[in-house]
Amino acid sequence: EEFNFSEGFTDLHTKSYKSILTGEGFGLKDARQSIEIAHKIRNNYVESTQEYQHPILTSINK
Repeated sequence: EEFNFSEGFTDLHTKSYKSILTGEGFGLKDARQSIEIAHKIRNNYVESTQEYQHPILTSINK
């Protein structure tokens, strides 16, 4: 499905919040996967190996 945001984009948040306040917004079931992914990213172990470091990070860690 294609979405056209060329018109009404500035009102998008307002329309979304109005829908939420009238009980027509997204629920936990809709957002669950995104919440779980964000939780995993924030709480996952960070492995620091120079082999896989971005070049900018390598220059910072010198």
